[in-house]
Amino acid sequence: ITVATMLFAQKMLSPTTASATGLALELALSAGAAWLFTQWLSYRTQVLLRGINASLSGREQEMPSDLPDELFGELIPSWQGVLKGLHETRREKQDEASLLYETLTELMRMIAKAVDERTIYLRGHSERVAAYAASIAWKLGLEQAQVERIRLSALLHDIGCMGVEDYLVMKQTPLTVEEFEIVKAHTVKGAAILRPITMLRDLVPGVELHHESLDGLGYPYGLEA
Repeated sequence: ITVATMLFAQKMLSPTTASATGLALELALSAGAAWLFTQWLSYRTQVLLRGINASLSGREQEMPSDLPDELFGELIPSWQGVLKGLHETRREKQDEASLLYETLTELMRMIAKAVDERTIYLRGHSERVAAYAASIAWKLGLEQAQVERIRLSALLHDIGCMGVEDYLVMKQTPLTVEEFEIVKAHTVKGAAILRPITMLRDLVPGVELHHESLDGLGYPYGLEA
């Protein structure tokens, strides 16, 4: 079409006018071709981005299965392969974290049991306190994750007793004032044990303050509501 138009212009117009007309026509056609290419490229890019977003959000079924051109024809399957590997790695990490958490909670249960087994009258005490605390937290409408952390904090609330001498823990007669002060220190000792452990740091308040009272007569700080 361009050649025919230029030949027609050369016959019907003066050389100068024909040359200018041909140049203008070529520019117009080039601009039109560039616009069409831009629209086509924009469409293909949008298809690619939709596919990538579908993969990132776990909607792989929305990924385009085939493309009529080769511009992104190999890129999307490669991206799908990469995303599949990332998803599998994430699942593996989640499984590892879940196993680690289960191991940690079982270890905490064993520690609590070891603390309670030092005396007959405390046997099962930490497990019962943990069950009561979780039940109260559940009744208060707290989220499951918060309930679980409260339960774990209650399970370890007496861990500081590991730093109290056996003769005081097992003493059958009433404690003296001095001995009671030593026993009361199990709250801050328990907090000191847990505080350096990042994963357990949020359990510290329940351990350190479990003997506080609303009337301010508790310990170790005499906090009052």
